[in-house]
Amino acid sequence: MIGARTKAALAAAKARGVKLGGDRGYVGRPEDLAKAREVRQQNADERARSLAPILSRIDPDGSLSLRAVASALEAEGVPTVTGAEGWTAAGVARLRKRLAAG
Repeated sequence: MIGARTKAALAAAKARGVKLGGDRGYVGRPEDLAKAREVRQQNADERARSLAPILSRIDPDGSLSLRAVASALEAEGVPTVTGAEGWTAAGVARLRKRLAAG
C-alpha cells in the first residue's frame, strides 16, 4: 500500500510539472575541475616516486613479469595506491608507465 501511494504521489507531482529528484552535488566550474585534476596527478606522481626505490630493488633490470612484480609487492606488504585488496599486473603497469613519463 505504501508503494502504491508513493507511486501515485510521484505521478501526480510529475503531471503538475514538478521536477523530481534532488541536488546531486557540486559539479564544479572548469577551472575548479582543472585544479582538482592537477592536484590528483601531482599526488599520483608523488606516490609513484615514493614506490620507485622499492620497484627498482624488486626488479632492477625490468625483466620480471608484471604478475611477478605484483606478487613481490604483495609479499612485502606494500600497500596499493587505493588500499585495495592487492597488487595486480595492471597496477604495476600503470606504476611503471607513470614513472617512465615523469
